[in-house]
Amino acid sequence: MGKDLKDKDLLSTSPFTGLSSEEAEVRRQDGFANVSRKKAGKTVGGIIKDNVCDFFTLVLFLIALLFFVYSQILKHTGYPEEAERYFGLSKYGYLIPLILNIVIGSATEIRSQRVLNKMRIVNASRVNALRDGNKVRLRSEELDLGDIVFFSVGEQILADAELLEGDIEVDESLLSGESAPVRKNEKGAKLFSGSFISSGSCKAILTKVGDNTYANTLSQKVKQIQGQKSELMRNIYGLLNILSFVLVVVVLTVVATLAIKIAVHGDEASSVFPQGITSLSDPIAWAQIISTASAFAIGVIPTGLVLVTSMTLAVSIIELAKKKTLIQELFSLENLARVDVICLDKTGTLTDGTMLLSGTYYCAPKEDADAYLGAILANARAFNATSQALKAAFPPVPMSVQEEIPFSSARKYSGIVLKSGKEVLLGAPEYLLKAFPDLLRKAEEKEKEGFRALTLSYGGVPQALYFLEDRIRPSAKQTITYFYQNGVDVRIISGDSALTVSKIASLCGVKNADRAISLEGKSIEGTKALAKDYVVFARVSPEQKEALVASLQEQGHKVAMTGDGVNDILALRKANSSITFARATDAAKACSNVVLMDNDFSHLVDVVLQGRKVVNNIHRSAILFLSKTAFIFLLSLFSIPFKAGQMLFTIENLYLFEQPIIGIGGFLLSLEPSKKPIEGKFADKVFPPAFSGGVLLLLFSLMPMTLYQTGLLSLENVRTAVSVLTFIGGATILFALSFPFTKYRIVVFAVSLLAAAVLAFGAPTSYLGGKPTSLRMIFGGDSENALAFWNEFFQPWNCPVFDSLEEQSWILWLFLAVLVTAYPLYLGIRKVCLIVLATIKKAKTVEG
Repeated sequence: MGKDLKDKDLLSTSPFTGLSSEEAEVRRQDGFANVSRKKAGKTVGGIIKDNVCDFFTLVLFLIALLFFVYSQILKHTGYPEEAERYFGLSKYGYLIPLILNIVIGSATEIRSQRVLNKMRIVNASRVNALRDGNKVRLRSEELDLGDIVFFSVGEQILADAELLEGDIEVDESLLSGESAPVRKNEKGAKLFSGSFISSGSCKAILTKVGDNTYANTLSQKVKQIQGQKSELMRNIYGLLNILSFVLVVVVLTVVATLAIKIAVHGDEASSVFPQGITSLSDPIAWAQIISTASAFAIGVIPTGLVLVTSMTLAVSIIELAKKKTLIQELFSLENLARVDVICLDKTGTLTDGTMLLSGTYYCAPKEDADAYLGAILANARAFNATSQALKAAFPPVPMSVQEEIPFSSARKYSGIVLKSGKEVLLGAPEYLLKAFPDLLRKAEEKEKEGFRALTLSYGGVPQALYFLEDRIRPSAKQTITYFYQNGVDVRIISGDSALTVSKIASLCGVKNADRAISLEGKSIEGTKALAKDYVVFARVSPEQKEALVASLQEQGHKVAMTGDGVNDILALRKANSSITFARATDAAKACSNVVLMDNDFSHLVDVVLQGRKVVNNIHRSAILFLSKTAFIFLLSLFSIPFKAGQMLFTIENLYLFEQPIIGIGGFLLSLEPSKKPIEGKFADKVFPPAFSGGVLLLLFSLMPMTLYQTGLLSLENVRTAVSVLTFIGGATILFALSFPFTKYRIVVFAVSLLAAAVLAFGAPTSYLGGKPTSLRMIFGGDSENALAFWNEFFQPWNCPVFDSLEEQSWILWLFLAVLVTAYPLYLGIRKVCLIVLATIKKAKTVEG
């Protein structure tokens, strides 16, 4: 498909009739359609593969496989009871949140991808082509090799072509890196896909299609030019790289410690090894090592952190799609959330993009002026709001024309050259009335009232002034006010006059709109110097727009840019986030992160708030995930001095914390609406509270281990205490993250506690006692524990765990004391962590 053939028959299409429908269909069947094998976005299989095959997920599945394999080894070597004890069904319970994360995350991401694909079809670039002698509007993939096509200002060249007729300027910056437009007016001139028409219009024939064109690499090129990566995912993946190393350290530490302890004390019968273990050659010894080391490995891994992040983003993208907002790239939502300055164009953003002729002032006989204007309108190929407003008031007048002068944002006018050689120009008063100060003042007076002024000249002599009125969007003032209220400053950048733009900006509620300046004639360095002192920038060239964005970024701002034309491309690429509209040129849409499909810029508020929700909530969820990681890492080290030490910790001890607190609480917190601006870096926001949580959980776990070491606590109760105290610690962290409480957070906290209660009373042996639940306990068998699960199912008084607690009832008072002191203790630990961190930073600053 997309073959590059030089067969003249395929490129000998009539420029007057184009391809016939039959010819187009034959070429499509023969593989000459403008279709790429490379599909935009992920496939369903790709999404599932990414969610299943990341490093930590594979490690968790491999642990499950190891459990199964070694349990079979124990059963076939005469240790069936030990196989149940060390590798019973409950040992696989950690897979529940993992599999749920994969299923829910994949389903949400697939749905998000389908929504995006549907919107991309609506947003797809189209071009006029000749088929059967008639002009038809076709999407890129509907074009075929040899098609006769028409390109005009702002349109993307969708496949490689050769010029047949026309005079155009082409922006090839996506391909060459050069921002200056290239003029092409000779028949046979090469037009490359991925470039855009910046002025003029033309007819061309497609010479390369499909995989042989630049079109397939356009998206990647735009991404490379923008270079905007997700800070959140960069931090998370950087963290996961560190945790990969931590995982290895923890596992090696636990394995080495247990191997040494078993080798030294293995022949001593104890409550941990009632039968005694003589050496490392005993398969029971390795069952203990594998089970314990795996418990620590599972604990270190922040199960589902990446999936929760992707899923939260996907949910937000689906919500925005309902509001006719297309997010072109998953993580561009995060970049928008970090924006603190937004640069808006007047036309089509503050205003609705339509104009109305309000008045005309003639400087020459009316008949002459109307004729000259009619001639321009009759020959103008560009169709925009200005020409539409003028055509509604003045009929086109046929006139012999030698050449058309297309509009350029650099010269601020367009026009025609008559056969007589005289130029008829229509454009900005500042450019065409420099020698006529009285008329220029008149134009400026109307611009102060918010009108857009245009001058018509013939042979350098003014013929008329036209005053056009922009229609301000009803939602403009409310939207801008909302930005200010949510910590986003506003700048207005426009090609219109400073007086007009300032007045419109003022009516829309832009603060300090009187701080306006025209950048006509200003250098790039001069433009950058002005960025800090002004709010409204007028008569701005494409290069100056880019310079303004760059200057704001150099001042430490995260900048969003809106634009809809070819003259906005440089600034759109430069901005941290770029926004355009469905009515925008192909050039603008290809370079933008966000496309507002209904052309309503009030949806930008929704985009920013969704982004803030994602980042702020993922920060909070990450604290829960990483508290567990920090806890397990610290426990692997601090439990070494205890004789039984790490062997007192089982996978089941984590479930009451991991499943209801992290799995449910963390997930629900990630969906909470959040308007709060993003503050601080990921590490500064997440690591101190997460490490503090890890220390809290460590202290609560070492408490029963110490009591066991001194003989005050039985083995049955030490594991129950570890489970309960770990849960109290986790609930304390969730409580702190939910503060100050809102209705939503109260519900999240209550649901998490309710889920914990259901699990604890439904299966107390595993969730409270930290002991394994085997298949025999559920389905029956020869074991004395047969069907024990059902005997205690929501009947905890039948569970041996509660019998053991009754024998040492003072433990319940210990639980109560810990519950009361947990929150202030956590706050104290966090304060100490922050003081230590600040001291370290200060010391580094002094050294630097």
